[in-house]
Amino acid sequence: MGNEAGIACDITPKGRENTPVICSLTQLEVMGTDALSEEMKAYQQVRLKNLARYPDNTPFSFTVAPRTKK
Repeated sequence: MGNEAGIACDITPKGRENTPVICSLTQLEVMGTDALSEEMKAYQQVRLKNLARYPDNTPFSFTVAPRTKK
């Protein structure tokens, strides 16, 4: 995804492959304490610091909630 979005992550739920969900690692909340999660958190900190150098970039976050069944 380049400099604009960084590392792309496919977080598509199983069974929903027809409508993939792709997001930036920078925007995910990383949970866990294993070595990979620590590396991901370190990447996010560096990435946010680098993005903060550009005045038009403001960090934001959002939550994706499952749709309710009708």
